[in-house]
Amino acid sequence: PLGQKNIDLMFCQVKKTKTQKTEELMAKYYNSDKAGEQRAMQKVQLFHADAIETGRFHFVFCLDESGSMGGAPWQALMKAYATFINKRRNDQGIG
Repeated sequence: PLGQKNIDLMFCQVKKTKTQKTEELMAKYYNSDKAGEQRAMQKVQLFHADAIETGRFHFVFCLDESGSMGGAPWQALMKAYATFINKRRNDQGIG
């Protein structure tokens, strides 16, 4: 598990040029020494560079449907998911 590798936050890169500012801001905040904690955000490149250039890659979603997500939290998650799917479809001209 990630905890055994001392990873408690990962930043998943798709296109580094598109996420670089967000990554830098998150790392600056997260990597700061808070109350003596030694933390470092890990970066993970999700796709091979060839896949990024062609735009051919898949998204996998893990949606939490546990009891704490019931009601409004679940509805908000479903709205965000639908918004993402609709944007992708529109971007691909199949909306």
